[in-house]
Amino acid sequence: MSRGGFFVVLAVMCGTLVGWTVSFTLGRFLSGPLRRSWLGRRIGPERWASAEDLVARGGGRVVLAAPFLPIFNPIVPIAAGSLRMPYRRFLAYAAVGSAPWGAGY
Repeated sequence: MSRGGFFVVLAVMCGTLVGWTVSFTLGRFLSGPLRRSWLGRRIGPERWASAEDLVARGGGRVVLAAPFLPIFNPIVPIAAGSLRMPYRRFLAYAAVGSAPWGAGY
C-alpha cells in the first residue's frame, strides 16, 4: 500500500470511529426518544429488537462485523450504547472492524 493509500484508510477509519462514537453516545443517552422519533418509527421495532439482540448475543464480534452488515450498520452503535456496552470495548472492536472496511472502501 502506498503512503497516500495508508492515509486514506486512516482517514476512513477515523471518520467511521467519529460517526460511530456519536451514534454510541446517542444510544447511551437518547435511545428512548430516538426510538419514538420519526426516524426510529421508520426503522421499526423489529429492526431495533434485532439489532439489540445481535449486540446482546454477539457483543464485540457484532460491532467488529457491523461495517459489513448494511442494514444493521447504522443501528449497531446505537444498540451498543443503549445496552451500556463499555465504551473502551466498543471502540476497540469498532477500530478493528473499520480497518478492513476502510481498506476495502
